[in-house]
Amino acid sequence: MTTTLASLRAPLTVAENKSALYSRLIAPTDPNTPSFSQALSWETGSVPSALVEIEAEAITDYQAAQKIVAEGKLLDTAEGDALHEHVTEVYGITPSTGRYTVGYETLTDAANAGPFTFSQGSVSFAVGQGGLTFDGVGDGTTLTLARGGTVAVKIQSRQVG
Repeated sequence: MTTTLASLRAPLTVAENKSALYSRLIAPTDPNTPSFSQALSWETGSVPSALVEIEAEAITDYQAAQKIVAEGKLLDTAEGDALHEHVTEVYGITPSTGRYTVGYETLTDAANAGPFTFSQGSVSFAVGQGGLTFDGVGDGTTLTLARGGTVAVKIQSRQVG
C-alpha cells in the first residue's frame, strides 16, 4: 500500500486494522510467507486473536499520531500549537492573539411598545442559530429605549475573533 498525504490524514479504525492483519495472516500476498489459516485458532478470546487485537490498537494509535504530524506540517491543515509553530518556524512570524470584537448595536422599538429601561450590561445578542454571541458592556449605565425610538448599546463578543 502506498502512503500518501490523504492516507496519512485518514487513519483506519481498530476494526479495519484488525481485519487487515487477519487478511495478511490468513492469506499472505508473498508466496514465501507461510499461511496461518490452519495453524492457529482465531476465535475471540484466544491468544492469537488477543495478539492481533493488541497489534491493531497499536497500529491505530500510530496512524493517529501520523495524522497529527502530517497535518501539523501544512499551513492549511495545522491547528493550535502546530499552527503556531509552523508560522513561527517557516515564516518567522510571531502570531498575535486574537481580540474581542467590540462595537455598537442599535435597538429599535419597531412595535411602539416602549419605553424600555435596562442596564447596558444586561443585553445579549446572537448572530444566527449557534452563531457568535455578543454581550452588552458598560459601567452599569441605564439606557432607555423610547417608544418608537432607537438606542445604541455597546457590545463585545464572548469569544476572541
